[in-house]
This record gives sequence, C-alpha cells and structure tokens, in this order.
Amino acid sequence: MKDFRSITEQLREARSREHGPFARHLLSVQEQLTAIERGDMDGALRQARDDIELEIFAPTTFPFITRARGIAELRHAMVHNFAALSDQRPEVANVITQENVVVLIGSERGTIRATGATYHVQTVHRFTFVENALAHIRIIAAEAG
Repeated sequence: MKDFRSITEQLREARSREHGPFARHLLSVQEQLTAIERGDMDGALRQARDDIELEIFAPTTFPFITRARGIAELRHAMVHNFAALSDQRPEVANVITQENVVVLIGSERGTIRATGATYHVQTVHRFTFVENALAHIRIIAAEAG
C-alpha cells in the first residue's frame, strides 16, 4: 500500500503560499506522488525530461535500483523500488522551494518485502527542474535513531 496523502496535502498547503515557478514545481511533485499512489508510473513521469536522472542513497538493507537515467530506466527503477516495500508510511516535516528545486524533508516507516524487516528512515527528497520539467531526483535515506 502506498499512501502519500499526508505528503500531497503538505504540498498543496505549500503551493497555496507560493507563486510562479515555485507553485508549478510543487504541483509537479504533488502530481507525481498522486500518480505513484495510483500505480501510474507513466503519469508520474509525464512532466520529466527525457534525460532525467535518479540517485538514491539508502541503507544497503533496501534492495533498490539506486541509479537511473532516462524515462525508461527511471520507470523500471520506480516499479522495482516501490515493489520492494510494503506498508509505506511517509511523513513530511518540511517543504522547501528555491529557484528550480523542491526539497521534502521527513521520515518513512514500512516493511522491506524480501526480508519482512520493518524500517524507519529519515529522508530528504530533492527534485530539480530545468525549464519547468523534472530533471533530477536525489533521495537520501538514513536509519532513524
């Protein structure tokens, strides 16, 4: 189960305070998460550049594809990575926008499907836009104390 409602609500609230490109970028991230929640990976990548890049820095207990370049590789990584987890419960503590970047700072709890182990990580998701298209996603996850 993927339930990103708390995150999309925070993005909606942040968007209500922003104007211009910041609001557009927040909407793009919100739409991406809503599409992922529906299982619509193509919809999640609708606003991405053809040469989009993904970087994930996470504990080795996560059986993730940590690097991808281009729509096809990123779509494959997303399908693989989301399937590796269950009972995902992400929370966002802070939303930051600056020029062409949206940063979500928060945490996530859930279960790693392959081992059944539960996890709790602190997270930073950084979405970079070029000419109003999503160009780069960097995710950093560290085990929470």
